[in-house]
Amino acid sequence: MPGAKPDQPDFFFEKDPALRERYERASYCVSVLGGDSAAKDADTIGYDLVSNGFSVATGGHDKGAMKGALEGGSRALQDLRKDNKDIDSVRPRVRGISWDFLEAPPVSGEFISREPTGDLYERLGKLLEESRAVVVLSGGLGTAVELLVETHFGQNISQKMKVEPRPFIIVGQSHQELLYVLGKQYSLSELSGNSGSIYMVDDAEAVAPLVETLFQKASLSEQDHTEKELKALDDKLEPNRLRSKREPE
Repeated sequence: MPGAKPDQPDFFFEKDPALRERYERASYCVSVLGGDSAAKDADTIGYDLVSNGFSVATGGHDKGAMKGALEGGSRALQDLRKDNKDIDSVRPRVRGISWDFLEAPPVSGEFISREPTGDLYERLGKLLEESRAVVVLSGGLGTAVELLVETHFGQNISQKMKVEPRPFIIVGQSHQELLYVLGKQYSLSELSGNSGSIYMVDDAEAVAPLVETLFQKASLSEQDHTEKELKALDDKLEPNRLRSKREPE
């Protein structure tokens, strides 16, 4: 079924475990947030995630991290197609969730799907609510607002509804002051949720391996598994959890 979207299930997956895994990976969408200075890192993250079968989404406009992640993801799909002519049957999506009010034009490309929204709130909602994980790069006020929305509302709602919080990955040190301010209102364990859902990595290259472990844990949680298997993945994630980091002095 050429051009099929990951959210269109194929009832024949049971006969093809490899195709099912591709579908599950493509359904694991990672939103990438960041500003103009993060374009290069976003390109690396977009390329690495899509190369590993995961979908990516950004704000969708032709600047900064939005452009970088989409172009990196699109380039990865071009490379995947060279190696696998059947990639289009089930493949990751590269989603540009745009808002026409912004001055920068939307990013366009062969593998980039444009998803226009009516206002800023709808755009931010789609970026956060339709993702399985969120990556935050360096950025300005807009990125800070997105980070605040997810930590304050997203994490609290998850706790009240007793569902697993969405993993949130912060790259580098650019948001340390904002996290410190939030830490004054919440303890680090409260901010990160009981499961420790906020993670920190030093650079863009560390994002894809962390997402891979998060995906494996999510997949394992939906299947029969042993406590030993789940603990092994938790132990692998623990060094990057926010609650494992020392609070700023």
